Amino acid sequence: MHAVWICLVVFGVSLGDAQTTEWRCGRDLVSVRDTMPNADITLPAWQLLSGLSIHGVDELVDPVAPDVKMRLADVEFVPEYADAALQWMRSGRQAKLEWRKLSDAPDYLGRYSVEIREQGDLAATGLAPVSWAKRLLSAGLVMALPQSGRDVLSLMSAESNAITKHAGLWADTSADRAYLVSAMPGGGSQQNGLMPSVHDAIGRFVVVEGKLRAVEHQEWRSYLNFGAEWHRDFTIALDDELRSFFVGGAIFENALDDWIGRTVRVRGLVQSRGGPYIELANPDWLCLLTE
Repeated sequence: MHAVWICLVVFGVSLGDAQTTEWRCGRDLVSVRDTMPNADITLPAWQLLSGLSIHGVDELVDPVAPDVKMRLADVEFVPEYADAALQWMRSGRQAKLEWRKLSDAPDYLGRYSVEIREQGDLAATGLAPVSWAKRLLSAGLVMALPQSGRDVLSLMSAESNAITKHAGLWADTSADRAYLVSAMPGGGSQQNGLMPSVHDAIGRFVVVEGKLRAVEHQEWRSYLNFGAEWHRDFTIALDDELRSFFVGGAIFENALDDWIGRTVRVRGLVQSRGGPYIELANPDWLCLLTE
């Protein structure tokens, strides 16, 4: 009965509310874009997808090419909601679907990253195609994990909507299982609820939210500090490559000062380096709330 209840909630999710909170992430935080590689690459055309085989949430097969394994790009399935996500996907394959490949090479398990969406006819029905990733994010059945560099703001917006509604995986606020935690030592608050502290999330991959207090620069690395004591409070580390990405050719000593005082969301593995610490792995995994 519990699984059926989850399914009903999932199909009742509206994507129309996904713009309630706006975040700028990765590429959109860079003020000087002329120095950045062009992310607007040409993608393959959409192809019809019928009879999709779903062996698991991370193993999809097109019957036309049974030797090609696929996985949804830019999302990560979490253990507690993998079964509910699998049920959603198996129900969703009854719709008219289309897909396109977002990676030229397979991952270490031989899977290609793909985008799958329901067909839509904006002119005839007023319904635009909606990707499976956005629907799963809006239902709180997956975590956003942008890798392709495409459509990041839309994905994060769908996830933010689920967080605001405490949908799916974002409903759990227990210290040892929550996927959204506060950068503050004593935890923090969000709309209609409390967040446990990042100090309780050592060793786990989570989303951390908090207000940036200071930026410290060293020769090959910069640190985003969320408290007065770096050896006790939460810190995000940017290596030289990521720092160069964000400053966009500006002098790095002053380029990130306008982030101070802003609300930040970052995702990553929380390590213990005196205080809780995330070494940012992908620029799209760091977002600032719009002012």
